[in-house]
Amino acid sequence: MMNILFVDDEKDILKALEGLYLDDFPGSFFCSDAEAALQMFVDKPGYFNLIVSDYRMPGTDGVKFYHELRKLNKDIKFLFYSAFVDQNLIKLKENDFNLGIVDKPNIKYLDDYIQEYLKTT
Repeated sequence: MMNILFVDDEKDILKALEGLYLDDFPGSFFCSDAEAALQMFVDKPGYFNLIVSDYRMPGTDGVKFYHELRKLNKDIKFLFYSAFVDQNLIKLKENDFNLGIVDKPNIKYLDDYIQEYLKTT
């Protein structure tokens, strides 16, 4: 079973992701900020197979969240699902095989990434 940790500060998007994915991945969690998601990750070691996170969020942004997770687990698959892609994000992707980037709000590409991930596990 795959357990996904979704992180997005936009509650409408988080609710939509929950509606789309909770039935297929019932062990998944949906957090509205990176701090709560990081705590969830720490509290459930080895539980999550994939992290799907927004890039720009108030407080701890997606890149800081990514780096904090990498300190805990360098191999976890991490996907930025964001409307904003810049050179910092592209540079991160070039240096991390376990990192993906999907443009928000393209659900088809998000689905494709998740399905591709399922094939590799």
